Amino acid sequence: MLINPEEQIISNIMQRIKLSFSVEYSKKHPHVNRIWQRSFWDHIIRDEDDFYRHLNYIHLNPVKHGLVKNPFEYPHSSIMKFKDYYADGWGVEDEDEPEGEFGE
Repeated sequence: MLINPEEQIISNIMQRIKLSFSVEYSKKHPHVNRIWQRSFWDHIIRDEDDFYRHLNYIHLNPVKHGLVKNPFEYPHSSIMKFKDYYADGWGVEDEDEPEGEFGE
């Protein structure tokens, strides 16, 4: 998630997000005990390149974790707001690509 906390404390923002989501989620899934990891890692965006590097990471996560083969198919993504930034076919998983870790 990329946010601009302005004058607010990031941990307070995260607490409100987690709490509001958890309340709604537990209404639909009452037997789930824990939704969130205990902590989070923040990062200050240093420049435009850093912003897009993190944005790309977020947009590729659904592909990386096997939820979709094309990042534009993931319905909960902000990628469509940035569609003019990405080239056609960006981030689409190649089915012929060999499996394994190659320097990642």
